[in-house]
Amino acid sequence: MRNDLKPWDRQPGESNPAYAAFLAYLRMNRDGGFRNLSELAKLLAKSRQLLDGWKQRWKWQQRCDEWDKTTLEQERLDLIKERQKMIKNHKAIGHALQGTALEALKEFKKKDKKVVYLKDIVAALRIGVAIEQQAADTELRIRRLELENEKLKAEGEKLRAEIRAGQEDEAGITIIDDIPEDA
Repeated sequence: MRNDLKPWDRQPGESNPAYAAFLAYLRMNRDGGFRNLSELAKLLAKSRQLLDGWKQRWKWQQRCDEWDKTTLEQERLDLIKERQKMIKNHKAIGHALQGTALEALKEFKKKDKKVVYLKDIVAALRIGVAIEQQAADTELRIRRLELENEKLKAEGEKLRAEIRAGQEDEAGITIIDDIPEDA
């Protein structure tokens, strides 16, 4: 077995049809959908029993869980980068407005022929400082949310492990991997 083989890659010994079915199953949860063997059987024109056998043999649920975990983590990292870029831009805007206001203040002191109103300088300075402060506050809020998210993620992983091991939580809820035929 290759060391770089990911759970969602074709596994050694997995047939082309089984892997194609797995990929179709893997993609079923896009855009808020659910992974469902009955729907997959209709989509692929294969028996549910065949798909269920492949699902068990090739550990589709564990592979899907790994895929979901990996893609969600990547999406989270991408969002963090976007937020950091936005915050950096907001700080730059705040600094630029403050710089513009300070330049205008210098002109005001020179009493040059240009018309510069002190109220406009003060307004620009206030706006610049407010934008910079909001960007800094956003950074702090995001960090707090990330810490809370990490805590919830750890609790979720613990619960998932307990449930996968066949235990029930206090409310008596058990996770199932598929929606029953008659649901």
